[in-house]
Amino acid sequence: MSLREQGQIVCMGHTWNVRGNIRDVYCLVADPRSYTQWLRVVQQVDLVGPAPRVAVGHAMIMRVRSLLPYRLLWHVKLVRLEPGRVIDTECRVTLGSRVSLHGRVRFRFKQIGDRVIVTNDQQLQLQRRLPRWIAPLAQWIFRVNHAWAMSRARRHLQRRVRDSSVAGACVA
Repeated sequence: MSLREQGQIVCMGHTWNVRGNIRDVYCLVADPRSYTQWLRVVQQVDLVGPAPRVAVGHAMIMRVRSLLPYRLLWHVKLVRLEPGRVIDTECRVTLGSRVSLHGRVRFRFKQIGDRVIVTNDQQLQLQRRLPRWIAPLAQWIFRVNHAWAMSRARRHLQRRVRDSSVAGACVA
């Protein structure tokens, strides 16, 4: 039985449909310093090391609240930035002292008319095996929380794209 079948790998995704141009949308999603303004579950972002510009290799720590009564600590490293196309990260996520996951998060971007389709894919593996009976419940909890956070983020991202020009602050 594979780790995925055992519930030890959590796969989540979400798609946003945002009115705007791909450069502005990409710039906001690529720059974690803007997350507290539109990805409201992110309470704090600390860039690790000198960071005049966000670039491949940069690392950050994000403190994230959730729908459920727990907080997440995300350690994220940017591994690929293709302006207007793709953002890839490697992540380690901890939930208290008992649950830790690691894996990747990818954002893909596509302009269609006056809209940008942003697709988020996450594949995270649990560091410690969960008991077989609790793994499906944990998967469900992670997915519900992810859907809640991402659906709220689209609305705030749309507002940020509409209300401000972000092109000057772009990482690209």
